Amino acid sequence: MLKDLNRLIGALEIYIFDYIDNWGRIEYYNPDIDAIHPDAILSFNYSDTWKRVYGYNRGNVKYSFIHGKAQSIPYAFNMDKCIDKNQMVLGIDEYLPADRRNKEVEFIAFKKYYQRIYKKTGNEYKSWLAEIDKQRKDGRKQENKLYIFGHSLDVTDGDIIKELIEHDGIETIIFYKDIWEHI
Repeated sequence: MLKDLNRLIGALEIYIFDYIDNWGRIEYYNPDIDAIHPDAILSFNYSDTWKRVYGYNRGNVKYSFIHGKAQSIPYAFNMDKCIDKNQMVLGIDEYLPADRRNKEVEFIAFKKYYQRIYKKTGNEYKSWLAEIDKQRKDGRKQENKLYIFGHSLDVTDGDIIKELIEHDGIETIIFYKDIWEHI
């Protein structure tokens, strides 16, 4: 089952890189999102869509891809080699009760948390939060806004979303459909 999952992830990576990232210009964009000038982008997406649509001409933006980033794969026609190079996370959340989590681990490789560690995907946001804390401790008050758009806010990413939303010194703004809301 794990080999099949990794093949699926490899096929998805090829599709995203070849057809989504290289699709060309996207005509529709949200002007409210376009007006944001972030210092950092934390993406749960596998592609550079934000950069292509909104960040086309903005430098010095730090990027972190929580679930990995689709890359050009020179081994696209050899799926087994493709699997070894893949860094994308496609898994499930931890659904076992606390008393069974550390005992029943035969499916750990299917879980997002494990895959993020194993594949060493984007955890740069931790240092970004530490920098916010340091600035606040040093008395350098800085406006910190978290903008969320294009994310389902599903429980499978809840550990990270919760950490960001509940972090001291961060105001959260969520865009959904054609509306935005402050939290």
